[in-house]
Amino acid sequence: MKKIKLQDPHFLGYVNKERKACRGLIVKDSMILLGYEQAKTRYIIPGGGVEANETLEECCIRELLEETGIKCKPIYYLLELEELFSNICHINHYFVCHVIEETHQTNFTAVEKEVGLTNRWVSIDEALSIFGSYEQYMETEPSKYGLYRREYMAMKAYKEYLKEK
Repeated sequence: MKKIKLQDPHFLGYVNKERKACRGLIVKDSMILLGYEQAKTRYIIPGGGVEANETLEECCIRELLEETGIKCKPIYYLLELEELFSNICHINHYFVCHVIEETHQTNFTAVEKEVGLTNRWVSIDEALSIFGSYEQYMETEPSKYGLYRREYMAMKAYKEYLKEK
């Protein structure tokens, strides 16, 4: 498992709040499943926050089922990516996942419904291109910049994983 630490220029040097989340890379026929937030016109690797008494793997399984309708099994712990913003630390745990069953039944949160979350299959190269454009958002959309930078790091780690297989 690879570890990456990203620090925002506005990091205050201390952490008051920490959030842990798990994200899953679901790949089928050289295509990766991404979430797409229609209201914000942005992509994201599916996943979400770890709940109390939940392992990282359990969180990944639950979140992917809720957001994609796909039952998965995490097969490889790919990446731990720590991001430091102002006084907040976000730790995202990325897993490569194997599809067990496509239920076609999602269970979106109110926020996911509000942003019009849908799922889109894109090629791995397209995902790298989408997330690799993060620098263009640095001044105009800082949250998209941070999100895309994070997801780009995960996609690069996935490409390295594929080379090692």
